[in-house]
Order: sequence, then structure tokens, then C-alpha cells
Amino acid sequence: MATASSLPQGSGNDRFNAEAAAWDSNPLVHQASKAAFEAIRARFPQLQLTGESASKDGFDVLEIGCGTGLLVMLVAPHVRTIVAVDAAQGMIDVLKTKLDKPLSLF
Repeated sequence: MATASSLPQGSGNDRFNAEAAAWDSNPLVHQASKAAFEAIRARFPQLQLTGESASKDGFDVLEIGCGTGLLVMLVAPHVRTIVAVDAAQGMIDVLKTKLDKPLSLF
């Protein structure tokens, strides 16, 4: 299960709101997210769990500053629940469109 939330508009995130729609088109953002996931997974071997094992015995995760959810989508299949929070509504809007699609597309 994944949940996304943001702060009220006017919270000083105009740059990130403006860049949100094109954020995922930057290959460096994808590389950084994959590297972050591998570093976290190396530290927490329980993130090897998938499927029913992850749902039953996995972590409950909070990601603060989730952006468009690139890291969220990598972590989600390996944890029980994940809550994604970002101060930029534009980033959350992009993540919400991803959450409306089946996870297998990511």
C-alpha cells in the first residue's frame, strides 16, 4: 500500500512544481534513485522480501521528500506499507498518476 501527501500550496516549492512533469525524463534522477535503493537495500537485507513475504514481514516505510516517487516505486514491492510525502504538490501529482497504474509498469 502506498500513500502520497503534500504541504499546502505557496510553501516555496515553485521550482519543483514547475519541474515535476519533466522530472522523470532526467536519466541522472533515475540513476540516483537506483543507487539510493541499492545502498538502502545493502544496509537492510529485509528489503530482499517480495510478494506475500514483504506484505507480512516487511517494513513500514516513510519517505520524506519523495519527489515523483522513483525511489518509492523501487522500495514499494519489498515493504508492507510505504507513505510518501513531499512539499511540492506538482511532485505529488506525478506520483499519484503512477499510483493509479499497476506496479508492474514501473
